[in-house]
Amino acid sequence: MQNKGLWQEKTTETRILSVEEIFSADFLFTLKGANKMGSFNIGDILFQLAAFLVLVAIITGIGLLMKRAVSTDRRLKRIEEKVDELKEEKRRERP
Repeated sequence: MQNKGLWQEKTTETRILSVEEIFSADFLFTLKGANKMGSFNIGDILFQLAAFLVLVAIITGIGLLMKRAVSTDRRLKRIEEKVDELKEEKRRERP
């Protein structure tokens, strides 16, 4: 590459790769864009945010289901106690 002020000319080198080079870890790593790790796209941020929100929603949903189960259990116990009291009163009224 030659320096021409603000503009730089990029040269590309074309060569045939061997099978070993294609399946080597270094080549596959560079294919995935590892040399561009400094850039962070808006899409990456949105995906990470969406994944985080899904995780928070799952945890919140489990918490709400547990809370609902506990409150339903308490309510059923109160109803059962009331029914037992009514049965006991009815049994006492009958000779």
